[in-house]
Amino acid sequence: VICCITIFVIGLSLLWWIYFLRRKKKTISDEEFIFWKYNQLCYKLATEATRQYLDRQLRKNNIGLEDHLKNWKTRLHPKKGTRYVKCYPSQFNILYPAPPEKVHSSKFDFSLLYKLIRNTLGLIFNWDQPLTSLGVTEEDDIARIHNTRNDIAHNTQLKMSHSEFSRQWKDLKE
Repeated sequence: VICCITIFVIGLSLLWWIYFLRRKKKTISDEEFIFWKYNQLCYKLATEATRQYLDRQLRKNNIGLEDHLKNWKTRLHPKKGTRYVKCYPSQFNILYPAPPEKVHSSKFDFSLLYKLIRNTLGLIFNWDQPLTSLGVTEEDDIARIHNTRNDIAHNTQLKMSHSEFSRQWKDLKE
């Protein structure tokens, strides 16, 4: 939680400076800046929250990350793995680094964290169900983050209004 707060404060400070400098030189529109701000906040905060969730679930199951990944190595392998579980070669190299380097969840991006949470923790959750505002579990939050990232990735205009930012940020932070 402290790490998320620290990242949030640093992010807001950075955004304030960028906003201040951008006002001096009008290079992008307000809507483009709002989209960029939302994108940055989502990627940084969402990835850290998802990482903390994975680490917490592994501790709850009394298994370390390295041991957990050993149990899934064949199914996560890019050539041998099953359709939805297998990793890309670059992801696999992060999960199974060459010795003496050790695997650590801090090196995982959101996509890899989501893949591990969805496919290796044995959670009973319908990841493909449409989300409603009634869902309040941590798994609902992870699915919301995933959907938000997809919405950002598929926003071809790279713009967002103030009201849209307020609505989406409220949904995500709650």
